[in-house]
Amino acid sequence: MIYRVLLATGDPAIAREFAAVAVEAGNVDLVDIITSAGELVAALSTAPADVIVLHEDLGPLPVLDIARELTVRVPEVGLVMLARDARQTLPSAALRVGFRGIIGLPLSLEDVATTVADTGAWAQAVRAKIERVDVDAVDGAGTMLVVAGAKGGVGTTTIALHLALEAVRAGAQRRVCLVDLDLQAGDVRSYLDLTHRRSVVDLVEVADDLTGRQIDDGLYAHASGLRVLLPPAHGELAENVRGEAARRILAGIRSRFDVVVVDVGTVVTEGSAVAAEIADQVVVVVTPDVACLRAANRLLALWERLRIRKEDVGIVVNRASRKGEIQPDLVGKLVDATPLRTTVPADFRALEAATNTGVPDRLEDGRVRRALERVAEELRLVPPRRRGGGLWRQSQDQSGHITLDSAAMMLTIGLVILLLWELVLTGFTAVLSTHAAREAARELAVSELSGDELDAHLEEIVRSDLPSGWDEGPVDVEAIEDRVIVRLTVPALAPRQWTPLQIDAEAGTVLESGGGGRAATPSAEPEGGP
Repeated sequence: MIYRVLLATGDPAIAREFAAVAVEAGNVDLVDIITSAGELVAALSTAPADVIVLHEDLGPLPVLDIARELTVRVPEVGLVMLARDARQTLPSAALRVGFRGIIGLPLSLEDVATTVADTGAWAQAVRAKIERVDVDAVDGAGTMLVVAGAKGGVGTTTIALHLALEAVRAGAQRRVCLVDLDLQAGDVRSYLDLTHRRSVVDLVEVADDLTGRQIDDGLYAHASGLRVLLPPAHGELAENVRGEAARRILAGIRSRFDVVVVDVGTVVTEGSAVAAEIADQVVVVVTPDVACLRAANRLLALWERLRIRKEDVGIVVNRASRKGEIQPDLVGKLVDATPLRTTVPADFRALEAATNTGVPDRLEDGRVRRALERVAEELRLVPPRRRGGGLWRQSQDQSGHITLDSAAMMLTIGLVILLLWELVLTGFTAVLSTHAAREAARELAVSELSGDELDAHLEEIVRSDLPSGWDEGPVDVEAIEDRVIVRLTVPALAPRQWTPLQIDAEAGTVLESGGGGRAATPSAEPEGGP
């Protein structure tokens, strides 16, 4: 019996020695050599193994912690420790975290062959018990969401892909699979820039006796952590995917994943009908136009006539805009299903880089991404996120919430209003200073005071003439011969709050001698003569 072995060591010398011993042993197939713990899980997706041999100095975590994590992720794979001195390694501690054997250094042919054989035989026996898929037993294993399009070009694949990626981002331990059951026109391959040759047709051939290993072999492991089942490369092969085979394949995938998102496209086939029938949730993607809404009603009516699904269907409104004639609240009245509260705004520029390059992570962090996050939350694919309540953190969807653009506009309008109000205060202060100067000039004409006493008296007259607020601010009055200069400070937005800006006003009077006093005629302009 040949056992597939994955070696994890950062020491090139040990790797070369183990490879040489593996060739000599005859029962060891060394599928890959990993140099860091972070690459282990990803390596198992591309190079399945019966036995993982862990060097005790692999790092960066202690080897016992790495083994504990692997027993949770891949319980059907046997673990063997590679230690400098097997006698000094604590066997009880190694057994508690899942190791089934210890190989001492330097390596010996007998030790490697025997330990790998024992561990590999155990792993294959365990896998034989757990890998056979029971369709009836796993019907409620994982959450399955079906995304259908009312008609072509509404963004079904984009919505399905990004919902699946949101589910992946929700937790490192979550297993998420995206199934493209749009068998003739599926675009997931292009949206992720995949060259994987296997497809759902490969699983159809073994659907009657489907195992977990066969499912893993048929799925593509994307760098994001998402697993993908692709449609056939040639559309004519779609007719091979019959209803019963699709049921078994979907049940098998559902048994091994926490979240399964199925893109069924717009055409009802045997496979898409089965998916819509057994799914936990079904959503139909529409755009806010009459033709698309009518197509959605036709699809819902077809499902009901075929007894595929009558209720529990949601509507996702894509490319929503406040400028459109049909608003999201009207969609619920025109379609025989309940729209989701969240709509996806029309913003192709945000999706352009991600769509054209096949790198979905290039989706811009803006309104579209936040809307997709909220759709995933509403469909319970991810837990709700906590969001701040400030203006700059408000929702930016098209359902009436304040957007960042509108917030900036409101701020600009507010600043303009404040500036206009300050100009009004400045003008009013100028009027007050002119009037106060004239009153002070009139008092100067009849007053018998002089010097500082005269200035103080005139300041008192000016303050008594000013309205409330301005009378408490800085006031400067100066009498020069037959002229009076009054200087007032402009308030900042409201009286009693002052700016550095000051307004000067000057008024003159004619001084005439006579009878125990001075007669004067106030004037807005200084007067005098030789």
